[in-house]
Amino acid sequence: MQHVYLPAPGDLSKDEAFKFNVTTRNFFAWMFGLPMVGSHLGQSLIALLDRMNTYQPDRKKNEDDILTYMDNQGYTDFRECADHALAVLQFAEHFRIDELWGDAFSHCTGMSICLSSSAEFDVSAPAAC
Repeated sequence: MQHVYLPAPGDLSKDEAFKFNVTTRNFFAWMFGLPMVGSHLGQSLIALLDRMNTYQPDRKKNEDDILTYMDNQGYTDFRECADHALAVLQFAEHFRIDELWGDAFSHCTGMSICLSSSAEFDVSAPAAC
């Protein structure tokens, strides 16, 4: 059995180091086609694509790869799943992926009555301009 130790950079706070390690774990989850972990799917997806862009310089390929991964994991299946719709809406807005944003937004609109009960719903988040 082999062990891999990938420490977080030493200048990070405890909370930042934890988030760094979760993103590293999610990078391996993406590589092996396994589900992600994290307190918020939208933030975890954003952090994962940022990490992919750090490790692999081909941004377009990384975007295509993560979208395929999201489809395979069922994260883009919004039917009766406000968590996925809100998470992907946040992800698509952050990376300006128009078609994905439109699909997630339309599902959020249809499920607007139950959005506030989702773990992905954050009224303290800054509004987009």
